[in-house]
Amino acid sequence: MKIKTIKVIDGKNKWSESKDKLIHMVLDLGVYENKPSNKIEGFYERIKEHLPSLQSHRCSEGKIGGFFKRIKEGTWMGHIIEHVALELQTLAGMDTGWGRTRGVKGQKGVYNVVFNYEDKDKGKLAAREAFNVVNDIIDNKNPQIDNIVKKLKTNLRENIRRILKEELLTESVSLPIKLSGSYQAPKGDGDALHSFDRRKSDHFGGYMLTGGPIPSNFSSKVKLDQGKGINQVLVELAKKGIKPDVKSISIRVNSDYTVEWEAVIDESTDGKAYVGVASRGSAGGGADSRAQGQLSGLKSKNPKFCNWTPVLDLNISKPIKIRQYFLKYTMCNPKELPNDIKVGGSSSSGGASSSKEKEFKSWEPGEYKIKGDEQWTYKLTKDKEWEAKLNNGSYTSLKSALSDSNYEMALGFLKLAKKL
Repeated sequence: MKIKTIKVIDGKNKWSESKDKLIHMVLDLGVYENKPSNKIEGFYERIKEHLPSLQSHRCSEGKIGGFFKRIKEGTWMGHIIEHVALELQTLAGMDTGWGRTRGVKGQKGVYNVVFNYEDKDKGKLAAREAFNVVNDIIDNKNPQIDNIVKKLKTNLRENIRRILKEELLTESVSLPIKLSGSYQAPKGDGDALHSFDRRKSDHFGGYMLTGGPIPSNFSSKVKLDQGKGINQVLVELAKKGIKPDVKSISIRVNSDYTVEWEAVIDESTDGKAYVGVASRGSAGGGADSRAQGQLSGLKSKNPKFCNWTPVLDLNISKPIKIRQYFLKYTMCNPKELPNDIKVGGSSSSGGASSSKEKEFKSWEPGEYKIKGDEQWTYKLTKDKEWEAKLNNGSYTSLKSALSDSNYEMALGFLKLAKKL
């Protein structure tokens, strides 16, 4: 294998509507175009040994361990290098998780490997090191993962990201995500049959939107293959700063009153963050008119939601007549999520940061350390402002050194600090 080029993208591009900081590596697989991962003896076991944290990569399987499953079944080296480059940055505390690998048109064995970065120089370094790591694993050598991560950990922002990830156990994200599930309705109960999420009377349903936990009395009848519902995953992605979208929903209603469903979630291509799906419908005679009548009420009763867009119009006659509409929506205020969960840190006014600053008013000025963070020392000034310094360095104001969102996160983890 060889790297043909590594370029930095900083701005609008053809690869992503929402990611404008990307590394674009053109990779020639050479003989490995005909040797995917399952054809290389011991590769699967060795990559799990050297990079066990790749377990969190869901990949197209849509569940934890999905990427390892792809490696075991067989995937190409460009795809693997993409994930390794993202994981090396993640281990260094950088907030990355988006990537794509696509073949170069007309050039067999040559691939575009594209992934996002926070720092362009570190992004390029991650590309080269990921290439080296994968080659070492192929050759049954020991890649020096710890040394590579140390190279990537150098500045204050990355240190903050690292601490946060250790505290919050943030997972990398591989898109698209596929969700699926099924449920068994009582034979002859048409209302239960079209309870694709859950009905008010007894909370029975497929939980395909709201997700778990599923009540214990229904656990034998309801299955969420990835353990989550559509809206749970949409909100999780939005909280990570990704603008999600529901690309498709498919539903099969069987004669034995079992229902099987699938959904595909990916990054939005229209610039909107779709954070939820709602459904209204009816079963039996007159289902069409009743279902239509519910749509206007759905929108009027949810004034915080905007950009209502149809995803699926389910119209079946067997085993009974069902008409059910599924619509995705955004928040009218893009800084909010359902249940008023904030996305991506503080607002531009700095209000969220100001409220966190107040939590330190009773703290004594002086130097502080955080357990497990040997590189940095923090100081609370007499004016109750935080500063930080690298070992043997000089203090820098956190408020001036960091963006608003990173500053708010820093205040969050500084609550763990202990005075020296």
